[in-house]
Order: sequence, then structure tokens, then C-alpha cells
Amino acid sequence: MAATMHSVISLTVESWTLYPLGLLLIAARIISRRILLGAFSKLQIGDWIMVFVTVTFTGVIVSVNQVSHSRSNYLPPGTADQLTLEQRENAVYGSKFVMILEEFMLANTWLCKACLLLFYHQMT
Repeated sequence: MAATMHSVISLTVESWTLYPLGLLLIAARIISRRILLGAFSKLQIGDWIMVFVTVTFTGVIVSVNQVSHSRSNYLPPGTADQLTLEQRENAVYGSKFVMILEEFMLANTWLCKACLLLFYHQMT
């Protein structure tokens, strides 16, 4: 149990350390584009997509921490029968957050890919 608690704490520290770094990079992009273009109203679609990426990135960080704290129903065979009612409810709650996490990760990945495609389109 100590190793499991250590991994939960480690994931929490790592994810919340990554979060401000990601937001800093997105903010640096938006600020540099604002300086280049002269006004926020002149930002292009790729810039606005990156602003929306902050929402999905926040969802990923929050969801991954919820899943790590509550666990999910990914249990070895035969283990589910031995769970108490509270542990079972916790596993169901964690499983719901796994689904939310997967949706946020997919949205985040595809939005970043869309930004790259728009960037490559502007270069050619």
C-alpha cells in the first residue's frame, strides 16, 4: 500500500508540475502571436484552438489525478467479488473518470494536431 500511495503522490506532483509549464508555453505562444500581429483580434484560428487546448489540458490533468486517487474497475479476475460496497462505489467512480480522461486526452491530441496542420499549411 505504501508503494501505491507513493505513486499517487508522485503522479500528483508530476502532473501539477507539468500543468503550469504547459500553460506557460501556450501563453508564450499567444503573447508572441499578439506582438507579431499587433492585436488579439487578429489572432488566427490556430491561436484560438491553442486557447481552447488549455481547457482540454486542464481536464486531462484533473482527470488523471482523480483516476489515480479513486482507482478504477481495472482489477485482476476474481478481485471484484471481494470488494466492499465502498470499494466498489469507488471503483465505479474511478471508471467514470477513466472515460472522461480518455475523452479529454483525445480532444487534446486532435486539437494539437489541428494546430500543427494549420501551421504546416501556413508554411507552404
